[in-house]
Amino acid sequence: MHLKVSSTDWYKIDIPSTKERKPVEVYHPYKLGEILNLKTLKEERLKKEAHELKMLEDEVSTLLASIERAINGRRAEEAKATLDKVLDEIV
Repeated sequence: MHLKVSSTDWYKIDIPSTKERKPVEVYHPYKLGEILNLKTLKEERLKKEAHELKMLEDEVSTLLASIERAINGRRAEEAKATLDKVLDEIV
């Protein structure tokens, strides 16, 4: 086994001047999105259903007020048509 002598003097280190600095690259780690589980999905569904129910309640309330105005104004056909809409919403 023979050892070869290196032609380069490895102990001579060239220090780069301060003018030759490379820009620093910053690593931005990837952020994972929110991890969904059954509990969060259920909570979202319940919130959505509660919101939809509240909107339906408001609409039925408005229609009932309209029926009351129609009855007080002796407009039976308008009251009947609005009542049919209310029944459809309730169902």
